[in-house]
Amino acid sequence: MWARLATGMPRFVNRLLGIRPLAKAVLWAGGMDTRRDVPRFAEVPFRTWWRRGGATQGVPGLAVGQRPGRPARSERPKVVLWTDSFSDTLSPTVPQAAVKVLTAAGYDVVVPEQDVCCGLTWISTGQLDGARRRLEKLLTVLGPYAVNGIPIMGLEPSCTGVLRSDLVDLFPDDPRAQAVSRATRTLAELLTSVDTAPGTGSGWRLPDLSDVTAVVQPHCHQHSVMGFAADERLLRAAGADIEVLAGCCGLAGNFGMQKGHYETSVAVAENALLPALREATRARSTSPTASRAAPRPTSSRGCRARLSSSCSPSASRSERRRSGPGTPRHRGGRGARRAVPRVRPGIDRDPHGASVGGGVRRRRHRDRRARAR
Repeated sequence: MWARLATGMPRFVNRLLGIRPLAKAVLWAGGMDTRRDVPRFAEVPFRTWWRRGGATQGVPGLAVGQRPGRPARSERPKVVLWTDSFSDTLSPTVPQAAVKVLTAAGYDVVVPEQDVCCGLTWISTGQLDGARRRLEKLLTVLGPYAVNGIPIMGLEPSCTGVLRSDLVDLFPDDPRAQAVSRATRTLAELLTSVDTAPGTGSGWRLPDLSDVTAVVQPHCHQHSVMGFAADERLLRAAGADIEVLAGCCGLAGNFGMQKGHYETSVAVAENALLPALREATRARSTSPTASRAAPRPTSSRGCRARLSSSCSPSASRSERRRSGPGTPRHRGGRGARRAVPRVRPGIDRDPHGASVGGGVRRRRHRDRRARAR
């Protein structure tokens, strides 16, 4: 609900929450740890982009003159792209990329008119009645596609996990729940399953990733519900050299954001993710052949947020000490000069969290006094 309200005026909300004291007050009022960052809202959510005709902007395989945002009638196999609230309002480039891949692979992408939520945040906080109300609406929208054998592709692993598992638990006697659960796929599953993989006539090939070395962080719902085998096969088939981590990123949905959980969250990330981040960063800075090595979360918004927060200038001192001084956002590695923000005296902080404005002013004052002498 709050995300929908924020996307009505995203620039204003982002600028307002960019004021750190105000962002801390919002986090505190919401029961969250004030050391966390408030996510930035997309200026153009995915569903808005789709309705404006984004489906025809630079997407290979779509018909010329096709109505904006409406798939043309064709004999290509249909797939429903279900965009969860996180992907829609916070990371719209993820579903946009999915549209391009699916269309290039020969699918006819369908985005339902109605926006439906899986109720994940209600489930994770024990509000099951609220979750059932939202899932009832989801079944009304996605159920007809599922019972007609049209696959449903999820993006966010935690939300996809709800459709695969929690949905059936909450609606054990509803045949639509069973149908939606069976029809729900990840992108990798859709592209590799025998019954849904692109046909030979589509002309689609995997991209060449033979120059990519990556540390991959699967989402916990992939470990526990969907599995990561299809993703791993797809990456290796494309030629990528990958190391798959087995640990959690530490956020665990809303757990890592809540007050009192911060230290535990960081300690969990220290089991695998943060050491891999430090090692990959060192490899990038010391070896030209490893210039593209970096921890790469899967499609999870939470894992990506966890990774970026450990590299953020606003991250706490304890977390930066654990993640190491050479994180990509601060120094070292390819593109580091671009990533370090310009420091404005009296406003910004240096990469280690210390205010720099006063020091800059004092140095200028000493320089003026020296010149006067």
